[in-house]
Amino acid sequence: MADSLDAGTRDEEAGSISPARIALPPKVALINSIVARNDAISASAIDTYRALTANDAYRVSLFCYRNDYPEIPSHIVSSVNDLLFHRDYLDADILLWHFGITYDLFNAVMVGNGRARRVVCFHNVTPREFVPQRSWATIDKSLAQCHLLRDAEEVWAVSGVNAEVAREFGVEADRIRDMPLVVESGPLKRPSDKTKDLITILFVGRFVRAKGVLELLQAVEGLLDVGGVPFRLELAGNIDFSDPDYVKQVRAFIEGKGLGEIVTMHGTVDDDTLARLYAEAHILAIPSYHEGFCKPVVEALRAGCIPVGYAAYNLPYVANGFGRLVPPGDVTSLEAALRDLIRALPGALESPHASCLRLDRGTISLTSLARQIQNYTAQFAAARIGLDMRGRLKHITTSDRSMIGSNYR
Repeated sequence: MADSLDAGTRDEEAGSISPARIALPPKVALINSIVARNDAISASAIDTYRALTANDAYRVSLFCYRNDYPEIPSHIVSSVNDLLFHRDYLDADILLWHFGITYDLFNAVMVGNGRARRVVCFHNVTPREFVPQRSWATIDKSLAQCHLLRDAEEVWAVSGVNAEVAREFGVEADRIRDMPLVVESGPLKRPSDKTKDLITILFVGRFVRAKGVLELLQAVEGLLDVGGVPFRLELAGNIDFSDPDYVKQVRAFIEGKGLGEIVTMHGTVDDDTLARLYAEAHILAIPSYHEGFCKPVVEALRAGCIPVGYAAYNLPYVANGFGRLVPPGDVTSLEAALRDLIRALPGALESPHASCLRLDRGTISLTSLARQIQNYTAQFAAARIGLDMRGRLKHITTSDRSMIGSNYR
């Protein structure tokens, strides 16, 4: 590495070998567009920073346009030129980008710094059919930049679906590694610890068409005659990253249909409030049309919630059969799945050892569900993923370039 020192040097006056000097850790330039609160890619970039700096394994310099986390040191840059000529970028042994939406700093993956190994953590891009027309240009630019994935020695796909997309953009399979997101946020709670007096449905995500919030409200409207089982719906999402027109439509639907007594639209919430919402909820509603990973599903499972939504993109994989997923756009089936769970949960909570919950993986008891969820969600622990990240970086920095994927250019 650039800062490695000789294992030993001769002390001329003493005529002896001095103690071996310890080589400094390799340098990593970690690059993302912004590091913002309540943003999934930003959270992943922070998790990467913490994983690589654990035990002083690597010296990490974070580059971004904006950083909302003062406790995370960073270099604020305004252009790709600022990045390319920055000393900590030029001296880096590893260049690691997070990518899920267009930003100019990602163009630097084409040239690197002349010596470092290049890695991209790929979060996927939402297709243009799921975003407003005014955002199509941004999506088109993002998809065009996806071709730059081929310039990296290694691509870390946060899900199997994203790995498939990377291959579609020309990245050979032997240069793609699975690297799921870290999920340790939210409370740990067993499903059987929830109240049986009021069933709570929770939505967590941006208020955009791709998340299916209006369709969720249509399904909830149809549940008003569920009878005998009181329920409520809580909506939590980052307003800053939502579509303002869609937010207006959601609010108008709630008011126009008289759903205000059972639906609460929280908008952006802090971490403590979100943890409380997860802890109180029985069901996570996620009728989304596109998810590259979907961190809320794992957060909800950790909190003892059952996911109900659309079987789109990565949702069937991340839900892992622990919920009820229906064909995308099928509001009638979404309503039926919610109705079935709302009716079944009070009995399941009354008798947690009885196999009476019908989920995608079969009929199961709350006790068995809790045990299986605990085993499943352990794979998203920071310690485990951090170990994988550090292991991969050690491999690519100590391997000959010709051995890192057959189509390295």
